[in-house]
Order: sequence, then C-alpha cells, then structure tokens
Amino acid sequence: MKDDICKVIKERRPNVSENTIKTYCSTLSSLYRKLDGDNGIKFFESNKKDILKHIDGLTSNQSKKTTLSALYIITE
Repeated sequence: MKDDICKVIKERRPNVSENTIKTYCSTLSSLYRKLDGDNGIKFFESNKKDILKHIDGLTSNQSKKTTLSALYIITE
C-alpha cells in the first residue's frame, strides 16, 4: 500500500522534495493501518469522517498539518 501512496504523490506533485514524499507516504500508510484501511487509495475518499476524527485526536498541530497536506495531495 505504501508504494501505491508514494506513486500517487509523486505523480501529482513531481516537484516536491524526496524527504517530503517520504514523510507523506509514511504518514498516510500509518493512517491507513491505524484505521484498518481497505480498498487501496479509495479508502482515503470513502472514510472521510473516520479520518477527520482521527486527525482531530492528534495532539500535535504539526502532525495535523502534515496529515492534512498529504491527504490534500492524494484526494485532490
């Protein structure tokens, strides 16, 4: 799954640094696992309420921002 996420991010944001891509891939694949994701990339579009609830529960504003930025790229 992580490879699929990385591929989509690279396609949609080819000018983003490699470190940013790694961070976004790691963040989204971790989110996918924590929420028992299924259905590949479509999971992020079809489970918006659960994802936002999870993000709201994060204590770090920086983690929230990073996760939302990554989601923005992958869901357009």
